[in-house]
Amino acid sequence: MLVNSFKLPNHAQQLPPIQVSYPTQLTTFSINKDRYILYNNSQLSYYNDARLSIGSDLNFGVEGMVFNENIEHLDNLLLAIDHYKLDWWSYNVITFRGILTKLTTALYNYDDNWCLNCMLIHNSIFISDNSPPAKPSSEWHKRAMYNGYAFEGLATGAPHTPTNNSAQWATINKLRFGKHKILTAGEVDYDYIELKTSIQIQSPAQQDRFDQKLLKFYFQSYLLGVPKIVVGFKNKSGILVDVKEYDTLSLPNLVRGSNYAWNHKTCTSLAEMLIEFVRETITSIGDESKMYKVFYSAADRTISIQVTHLDDISYPTPDPFPRYGFMPAHLHARMRECVR
Repeated sequence: MLVNSFKLPNHAQQLPPIQVSYPTQLTTFSINKDRYILYNNSQLSYYNDARLSIGSDLNFGVEGMVFNENIEHLDNLLLAIDHYKLDWWSYNVITFRGILTKLTTALYNYDDNWCLNCMLIHNSIFISDNSPPAKPSSEWHKRAMYNGYAFEGLATGAPHTPTNNSAQWATINKLRFGKHKILTAGEVDYDYIELKTSIQIQSPAQQDRFDQKLLKFYFQSYLLGVPKIVVGFKNKSGILVDVKEYDTLSLPNLVRGSNYAWNHKTCTSLAEMLIEFVRETITSIGDESKMYKVFYSAADRTISIQVTHLDDISYPTPDPFPRYGFMPAHLHARMRECVR
């Protein structure tokens, strides 16, 4: 049942500025290659640019790559919150960095639709992605995805070793968008460095596409307090041809005057408006026994919210937990007990 909708402004429209805090780390956790959570830093790697060799083939080993395609909702974040006894109830929104990236880049998103699942406990909104991790849609796409993992392998001194994308090191951070307190988590490639790959820039059109990509690079890094981004540029054959380092906070100035210039301040202003819209809609209904779906239509530039039943989700296969909505049932029960 549709209960509310919000029309996004054009990206050129001026929006009221808001205060955005720099993220503060609360704790960390690891996920091993079998997707089991570990409450330590065992999956933390360290970056050394001396390990990156220009001319390396980023396709080597792609045939054996196994991509994690199983949806996990907020499981690992909720498990970590429970293990570390974090005061989740003092936050307005609890979600992964990837969800916040969708909200912060929505102002310039004219192409990609998305759907989020929301649940309410007390006054806190938990937001999970409706879709499983992206899987390769073609052989070219598979190689492009693999190139990124191969680049990460080079930077750890273990080239050509990635066989799956399951092992991760993650940080849990707190930050504030305007009046909204947010608890978020996400994978960090190294000790506060984000690694990316991109096609080498040889034309104005390729420069435009790179400037466009920098918007997502910026928010993926900023939202977890990652100060540096390292980009490996590859040719069309997947050969590493150059490596450049960027300070995260310098990216907004870097694209100024570009054909695809973007304004990070209006992005965060809109994100705060979207968070307020979602929170106000859900808390005004106040039904914790429902699932709330948030849809974005790029064609219409509209966010819509529908109320549905708790089992209107995709389930992990196999599923390690009985569930209440998208949450592991035992964690949901424990969280409800905290705010009784």
